[in-house]
Amino acid sequence: MVCAYTKKTFPKEWLSQAIWSRIPVIYWHTLPEADLLVRTYLLLKRVLFSLIARPMRMVGFALGLWRMKLGLRRFIGRLYVLMPLALFGADIIHVHFAHAALPILPYKHLLCKRLFVSLLGYDVTVIPQEEPQMYVQLFQEADQFLASSSFLVAKAKSLGCLDEKVIISYPGIDTGFFDPRHTMNSRRDSGESLKILTVARLHWEKGIQYSLEAIALVHRSMPDVRYIIVGDGEMKSELQSLCRSRGIARHVDLRGALAPSEVRKAAAEADIFLLSSLREAFGVVLAEAQAMGLPIVATRVGGVPEVVDDGVTGFLVPPRDPQALADKLLLLANNPDLRRQMGERGRERVKRLFESSQIMTELEHLYHESLCSE
Repeated sequence: MVCAYTKKTFPKEWLSQAIWSRIPVIYWHTLPEADLLVRTYLLLKRVLFSLIARPMRMVGFALGLWRMKLGLRRFIGRLYVLMPLALFGADIIHVHFAHAALPILPYKHLLCKRLFVSLLGYDVTVIPQEEPQMYVQLFQEADQFLASSSFLVAKAKSLGCLDEKVIISYPGIDTGFFDPRHTMNSRRDSGESLKILTVARLHWEKGIQYSLEAIALVHRSMPDVRYIIVGDGEMKSELQSLCRSRGIARHVDLRGALAPSEVRKAAAEADIFLLSSLREAFGVVLAEAQAMGLPIVATRVGGVPEVVDDGVTGFLVPPRDPQALADKLLLLANNPDLRRQMGERGRERVKRLFESSQIMTELEHLYHESLCSE
């Protein structure tokens, strides 16, 4: 029995579209800051439900936790947080993000036989910068680490993870959902204006300001170009101001955050997918765009070269280089056959390497192999 353990803000929709449709998902959260009466009610509610559902298992877990001599306050807090995992009785707990596994690690022997940890990006590239040794014990005691790119494998090893404990496990892409045949295709082959699409948070690490500078350069040669940005974030006002200052406000459509079906529709109507990230652990949106048959123009950072085959399914350029982005956008804009060829190769590549059902099968095999090696 396996369960996935992830933070509350990690969208379950993403999990189900990727590789977790056959695995129960438990979201972790701590006992909320509230008055004593509310906190007591929440704790008793969870304890009573757990005792009714699995009395012997929960009594055994509570006794094991008590023997660790945590002190009453920590005992109550850990009981509340970890009880859903103990109730589930998993053979394997698979935690998303390395830092989310740290609170579980001391209680691994009470909760499961094996602990798997997915390394997904900022948990190994950003969080350890202030405390490089924070994962030393985790790397020693967890059983398996799954990194979403070879870039993250190298990062994990640099932090102390043993070679034999970390492997690449790509995020799964549902190519049945991300399929251009589901939508009416209105791309430029039919005579419409060139449409360039970006799907990203409006955050500095996505480098969207460089995309806008590139669109301003493209606009000089193609006055009817349209640039669609799907996503929201802290830089929205700044990016709107940049559009106005570059004279492209009428050509840029900031659509905000959209549902997956609307993102798919936007991709089906676009001609090129653009992502000018300054930091990217993998780039799920790049794989989804390729699944939709879009050629890619992106920056050569992090795990992006593993997703986009440069010169085959798209073009990769150095980060912070609007002119290089514009040159590749214009090359694709003026070559519909090249766009189509790259789009077709991109979808084939995603189906071969990132298909969610295939990755789920590989993951299940890894689970069984780990349990059988006891």
